[in-house]
Amino acid sequence: MSKQGYLLSVIVPVFNNATFIGKTLRSIFQQIDACVEVIIINDGSTDDTDTIIRDILDNCPNTGTTTYLTQTNRGVSASRNIGLAHAVGEYIAFVDGDDLWSPYFWQTIKPLLLGNPSDLIEFYYQKFTDVPVGEHQEIRSPACINVDPSQPELLYDVFALSHWHVWSRVYQRNLIAGHTFIEGRRYEDMMFTPYCYMKAKRVTRINATLYFYRDNPNGITRNIRLSDIDDIVYAMECILNYAKNKATPEINASLTPLMLINCFNEIRHLHNKIYGFYNYNPRIAHIFVESSKFVPYSKMTLKNKLHLSNPLLWKKLSQVRAKIRK
Repeated sequence: MSKQGYLLSVIVPVFNNATFIGKTLRSIFQQIDACVEVIIINDGSTDDTDTIIRDILDNCPNTGTTTYLTQTNRGVSASRNIGLAHAVGEYIAFVDGDDLWSPYFWQTIKPLLLGNPSDLIEFYYQKFTDVPVGEHQEIRSPACINVDPSQPELLYDVFALSHWHVWSRVYQRNLIAGHTFIEGRRYEDMMFTPYCYMKAKRVTRINATLYFYRDNPNGITRNIRLSDIDDIVYAMECILNYAKNKATPEINASLTPLMLINCFNEIRHLHNKIYGFYNYNPRIAHIFVESSKFVPYSKMTLKNKLHLSNPLLWKKLSQVRAKIRK
């Protein structure tokens, strides 16, 4: 354990979550012990979030190791970074202010942290709207992956899936030392989690649902913004910079193409949603062409490979199709 005695630090950023934050915090406090510290960051909420949090801290069990911080609104990335700056546990977990831990989260995770330490522990999550469905699953022996730096293909399935939610993992604090969330942008998990995997030497996979993710109508997937395109393009630029300057040849052969393809697909999707065609600007066209150098034909369909390597041609073709549809 850390010198302060905490095995796990749980970081909970909150903004205007008065409807759900009580249930979120109870799902944590009802099962933790003195090995766990909870850091709640109220990111300038203007509803009753503060009142509810203080009531929970006064009346729930196991709140003695809680730090409650308030700040003017700066966004979820800044809130998580504040939490990381205060965290002293050996391991770090994240919980969003409207989600829930499984009742079996801590009793499943704690033995692994004590007896089978890994750099990163991943587990399943389940989306829900009102009440999570599903009973306690039998926890099979967790699968541990020793990641050889020369064999990053062991992580292929994780990168192919590209579900980068920070809350569906527990991180060894040394793994993320010096690593923070990019502030002022959405899709912040995409710019955090994959790099943790590429640093990890040992990954443990738990084949059970330990986190319940609320399908929030105000969430990012339901509320597309024009700025989302810029945020994904920025993520793609970061991946390219990493590929050119830091990644090993093995990573560039196996994992880099998957990250670039994920960004490519997101950008296409956003353009179709917002414009109805691929309204690529010169910056996006340049990024796509540069990315095509790292994505072999074997990693994507011929059509998509041509799209990636000839984005301005695809822009013109999509404009014609959009006019025909009208």
